[in-house]
Amino acid sequence: MVSNKSGPLNFIGTGSAFNYKLGNNSAYIKRNSTLLLIDCGDSVFQSLGKLNLLQGIKHLYVAITHMHPDHIGSLGEVILYNQHILQIRTTLIYPDSNSLKALLTAMGVNEEYYDFLPICDTNATVIPDININLKYIIQDHTNSLKCFAYILQLNNKKIFYSGDGKSIPATILEQLSKNQIDYLYQDTCSYDSNDIPHLSLNKLTEIIPANLRHKVYCMHLDDNFDVNMAKSLGFNVVVNCYNG
Repeated sequence: MVSNKSGPLNFIGTGSAFNYKLGNNSAYIKRNSTLLLIDCGDSVFQSLGKLNLLQGIKHLYVAITHMHPDHIGSLGEVILYNQHILQIRTTLIYPDSNSLKALLTAMGVNEEYYDFLPICDTNATVIPDININLKYIIQDHTNSLKCFAYILQLNNKKIFYSGDGKSIPATILEQLSKNQIDYLYQDTCSYDSNDIPHLSLNKLTEIIPANLRHKVYCMHLDDNFDVNMAKSLGFNVVVNCYNG
C-alpha cells in the first residue's frame, strides 16, 4: 500500500544508516512501467522485492546522492537483478559518474549492465517516461566524499531532496521563503553536535519559520528521533509506504 503522508514521494525506507528498524532512507516515484529510485542502500533491494516494486518495470532510473553504504549498498544487486532476471539495463544518475563506475567495477558489476543519464547543476535533465526534470546541487555532508542534493520538477511542483547534509543550501532557503519550493525533504537527526553530518531538529527549527514548516518533510531518522516532537513543531515526517 502506498502512503500519501510523505507528499509526492513514496518511501521504502526512512531510517538513518544504523536504524535497521526503519530501513535505509530511499524514495521512489513509479509511473506505469517506469520507476525512479532515489538512493539504494543496503536494505533497499530486499524492500523492493518484498513490495514487488520491480514487477513489470521496463525502465529503472536510480539517482544516487552519495556513496556511503546506506545510500548505495545494494545498488550492485539491483543492477544484476535487472540484468539477469528482468533483462533490462539500469539507468544511473550521479554527477560523479567515474567514481561510481569504479566502485561498481570493483563489485564485479559489468559496465554493459547499466547506463548513465547525464546531469548537471544548471540545465535540468528530463526523465521522459515519468515527466520529471532533475538537476543537482552540491551538499555539505562530510569532508571524505562528495554529496549531492537533487531538485525535482514534478507536476508543476518543485521538490528539494537533501540526500545527506548538515545544512540546507542558502539558495534553497531563499527559494523556500519566496514560495518557489513546494516540498523540502531534509535528513534530520535527534542530536546536536559541532561535527554531525546531518541537520538536527533543533537547527531545522531555528532556520525554518513556523509558517513554512508544513512544506518540510523530515527523513533519514535515527533511533531516538522524536516524531511527535517534529510534528508538534509543524514539520511533516515521512513514513514507509508499507507500514505508514
